[in-house]
Amino acid sequence: MTFSDFESWFETNKQQLPPKVKTTLEKSKGYLHFVCTWKEYERNTEPHLRQLLQQQYPQLVTAHPSFEPHIAQNIEQRMFELMEEMWMILSKTSEGLSPAQALPGLYPQILQWKEDWHRPRRLLSVEEQIKQHVYRNWTPERVQQDVDKWNAEKWEVFNRQKKLQEDFIETLQTPLLKLVPDLLEMDAAWWDVYVYFMRLQYTLWKDWNERFMELVEFDLTADWLDKDPKEKRKYLDALYMAKLEKEKGKKF
Repeated sequence: MTFSDFESWFETNKQQLPPKVKTTLEKSKGYLHFVCTWKEYERNTEPHLRQLLQQQYPQLVTAHPSFEPHIAQNIEQRMFELMEEMWMILSKTSEGLSPAQALPGLYPQILQWKEDWHRPRRLLSVEEQIKQHVYRNWTPERVQQDVDKWNAEKWEVFNRQKKLQEDFIETLQTPLLKLVPDLLEMDAAWWDVYVYFMRLQYTLWKDWNERFMELVEFDLTADWLDKDPKEKRKYLDALYMAKLEKEKGKKF
């Protein structure tokens, strides 16, 4: 049921409701609006996130059944947390607040992080590298080649991750803006906050799925997600080393 369905029903039937029920529902309309919108968003979005999982992490689709509850939880949390964040934006903008007023601790950091949204971090320059001791006997031309190679690799990784991120954001954004078109009325400053939260949800999506993938790679079950982190890391590192040694042996 959408919130408009509830509103229509409530207006039609509120006079027949017991006074306490009527008062409770009137006081809870804001909460009910959020819940109805979130559940409608979840219904519209979950199938598309499942399709995206198939595209980006196909190994998880056929992983051990023990991973399914964790995969489902990751999908559900991405939708719920995004709706919470978007609801906060709508609430603050309706109050006439700017991001600087509403998010005094977070907004300055968003403006700093924004500088790295469109390019890789730690790109090198010839001017800086040529000062390094390791390059003391190199010609400028050779340093340039080294810098170009490094930067090209950074851009390759960045563009690959950017495509994955854009696909995730598009999957969440398309049904969101159809369901909550008021977001389109945000000013540029709030759009920066909007983009930040979209990127945050992608980071969480990626981090959790990569945790699952690390276990799937070695045919482990999801029970390992609950192991002591140090114990788990030690065991996985040993598996990685064994795998590298095996691959190294095949080459010779």
